Amino acid sequence: MQKRFFILTGFLFLIFLICFFICQIIKTPSNQGDWPLIYEKIPEVEFSGNLALVKNIRNFRYDEKENVISPDYYDKIYNLSKVKKVWFIFEPFGYAAHTFLSFEFEDNNYLTISIEARTQKHQKYEAFTGILRSYTLFYVVADERDAFLVRTNIRKNKMILFPSGLTKEQGSALLVDMLMEINDLKDNPKWYNTITANCTSVLAQHINKFRPQSLPFSWELVFTGFVDDLAYNSGLIKTSLILRQAKTYYDVTEKSRKIGDNLDYSVLIRHGLE
Repeated sequence: MQKRFFILTGFLFLIFLICFFICQIIKTPSNQGDWPLIYEKIPEVEFSGNLALVKNIRNFRYDEKENVISPDYYDKIYNLSKVKKVWFIFEPFGYAAHTFLSFEFEDNNYLTISIEARTQKHQKYEAFTGILRSYTLFYVVADERDAFLVRTNIRKNKMILFPSGLTKEQGSALLVDMLMEINDLKDNPKWYNTITANCTSVLAQHINKFRPQSLPFSWELVFTGFVDDLAYNSGLIKTSLILRQAKTYYDVTEKSRKIGDNLDYSVLIRHGLE
């Protein structure tokens, strides 16, 4: 009797697993949802030669509990041939970290692009849940005063602003590639995945198109708290310092807190950095 019970239980569990995986496979991502303010507006881009009109650049301000107190957006034209430098931003928290890019232009314009899980209002990001097709992939296009200050001044996280080894030409091509993907996601949403399509692994796919093996496939793309080692050893982080020294030298956490919401924030945060 007991043996039959275990066989029946195992059979029902197997049926449950099969149904679960079928549901996961047929589940499709959508841009329709009850989104929080930070993910409400999808960015989009209009190209005209070397110029790109980027719409819905997020420029929010937050209170001490990270509630949005100023939900501002702006549109801006960028000259794609004027990319001067690409910065690799590393925000560590234990075994995980968030990574994203900021593009510096010759005319002192800046643009950040952060690949994130687009949670809905009723959702809280969880790494395990991110494996189960729970969040869509979202590219946050933001002003540095939004993207940087919310991390250093509101969340009180560490943030390291590493210079990348990408050339101007590679940086320009990378930016175009990411902007084109932003447009594509507007019509063809994709799933975020903690393992295969997270902030760093998707970023690696973009970067490796133009600087092969800058972020090669590795366990660090999953345990992203260690990806700075991978980026440094692969030459994506460009510095004459050893990594331990670079992590201190390019740590802009305290500087960001002192500068605060300043119109010259992007220039001031880089003052003194090579």
